[in-house]
Amino acid sequence: PKLTATTALKVAVEDADAVLIAVPSSHFREVLVNALPDMPRGIPVISLSKGLERDSRMRMTEIIRDVSPHSIPGVLTGPNLAREIVAGQAAASVLALEAHDAALALQPTLNNGLFRVYTNQDVIGCELGGVLKNIIAIAVGMGDGLGAGDNTRAALITRGLAEMSRLGEALGGKAETFATWEDAQAAVIAGQRPDHPRELDWDERTRALCVERNGHIEFDYDPAIRQQTQGGDIPPFWSFYEQLHQIPTLVIRGESSDLLSESTYQQMLATHPDAQGVIVSQTGHAPTLKEPEAQAALTAFLN
Repeated sequence: PKLTATTALKVAVEDADAVLIAVPSSHFREVLVNALPDMPRGIPVISLSKGLERDSRMRMTEIIRDVSPHSIPGVLTGPNLAREIVAGQAAASVLALEAHDAALALQPTLNNGLFRVYTNQDVIGCELGGVLKNIIAIAVGMGDGLGAGDNTRAALITRGLAEMSRLGEALGGKAETFATWEDAQAAVIAGQRPDHPRELDWDERTRALCVERNGHIEFDYDPAIRQQTQGGDIPPFWSFYEQLHQIPTLVIRGESSDLLSESTYQQMLATHPDAQGVIVSQTGHAPTLKEPEAQAALTAFLN
């Protein structure tokens, strides 16, 4: 098999051509120290951790140089969510090593289907990009939580990226590395949904309904498709929901759903005498039954 699991650190690293460490930054040094006695000398050691060491403020590649000076330090970083990579969705990352030949040798191993890896020699710039963007993300999240609008979000992202670029260059990163972050600003802002979050009320939700010829109720946001399948105006949502009162119903909502708001979810449960509900944490508007919370709720519902 291409991938095997082991709980023995010695088994994992003793014959490795490269070691990739994917642990929280607070434990990075400890894991590397424990692995070092069994690691071959002179191989790439790649950090997948975003952050700085708490007391020393060292980057992970600086820790690699400190603990294992004979290794080739590097970082694999990118704007990726692990859940989407596991799901096979397209993603891109950057593998940064000063030893470019080592990066080129490792690149084909890491490339896999829709997961594409590009190389860069600016280890400092790439690593700091992954660290500093989290500060911006926290600020944007706080703004969202306080009800700030899209203008505030755009200002935070734009100015945050500009400050990140200046700080990264001052700390040793290359200007051209952060130029890519600057170029991404327009794309990031343009990609923000102007209507996000979409907290739809009942009347607004009726415009998203589509009735198939077989009687199934489905959501569809394409007016042309709705017109073809419905053949006319969409009747009120309540008329459909009232029919469900005769059927035991399980409502599964993603915690971060922008299609089914918390208030609407609670309203559905309150108005349906036999409805049960579950909110799946850390998911958007389309949680699947692969989620343990959804599986447990469905099992309990069926029993």
